[in-house]
Amino acid sequence: MRNIWFNGLDNSKVMVKDKKLWGKGILIAAVGVFAVTIAIICSDLQKAATSIERFDLKYVPFVLLLIPLNYCIKCIRYHYYLRLAGLYVKVKDEVYSLIAASVMVVTPGKLGEVFLRGYLLKLRKYDISLLTICAMALADRLTEGLAMFVLAAVTVSGLGLSASLQIGALSVSAASFLLIIFLLQNKKLCLKVFRLGEKIPRLKNILTACEDAYRESYIIFTLKPLIISIVLGIASWAFEAGVVYFSLFALGEELGFSKIVFAVSASGLLGALSMIPGGIGIADGTLLGLLLFCGLDRSTAGIATIISRFSTMWLGVVLGSGLLWQNRKEVAKVINESFLQR
Repeated sequence: MRNIWFNGLDNSKVMVKDKKLWGKGILIAAVGVFAVTIAIICSDLQKAATSIERFDLKYVPFVLLLIPLNYCIKCIRYHYYLRLAGLYVKVKDEVYSLIAASVMVVTPGKLGEVFLRGYLLKLRKYDISLLTICAMALADRLTEGLAMFVLAAVTVSGLGLSASLQIGALSVSAASFLLIIFLLQNKKLCLKVFRLGEKIPRLKNILTACEDAYRESYIIFTLKPLIISIVLGIASWAFEAGVVYFSLFALGEELGFSKIVFAVSASGLLGALSMIPGGIGIADGTLLGLLLFCGLDRSTAGIATIISRFSTMWLGVVLGSGLLWQNRKEVAKVINESFLQR
């Protein structure tokens, strides 16, 4: 198997040469989100402050319950993937690698999180292939994207569009979804597509790595695992929509749940496709714009956007940073040993 990207990882040769880069990356991303947040609320700062003051605390328990439920679904899905791959990892180590790697969601396409998740398991002395772990994590990203796609397609009717637009959108969505499923499950056809793409010099290395990852994670794309994965992804993003739903209640506003589901899933999907670190700017702006389109005022939509982005991304960064800091001696020791071996 041609592990163009992954052999280096197994030999600890692909390392972050400057440990401060992690901190710098997080700082840059934080500045970006801070700028977006300021742009959201500064247009009507007084009204935003008034909305926060009237925040009804009785809805907070619902928000605090849904956020960990979302993380539980992610842990269940990760556990399921590892078992499909025949990898038996202690549950506490699964949770550790999943949450600690969340610190890297601010990398393009969250690829840093994918690699760190596998590397953290290697730190825990599991004799497993980083190619397998990374392939499973990438497959997780893809099935999660399909789940968001399904949610957006199903709930587009809640936007009040004309019947012809709704039928057109559903038809295109259904056809696209079935085509993706067909391609994922047709291994021979997918491999032919990869081989054809590899003839293009600039795409050869990337598509070769994607082909290896596809081979390694193909079991996830068989019918039963794929359906289970998409269902779990739908549940995860429905919980996230619930966070926004109850947050709006707390702010004294009400918006149809289907509209919120569409806004959250569509913004998450566009943010992932943009390949911008953490979807910063794209996911935030899309969610804000859709909430405004659905009838919310700017200050309320801005606060709801901040709450949603915190629960989907920044909470993971905070928790991941805390876990890595708690285990900093273990991580630093292995990194230093890797550099000495080089």
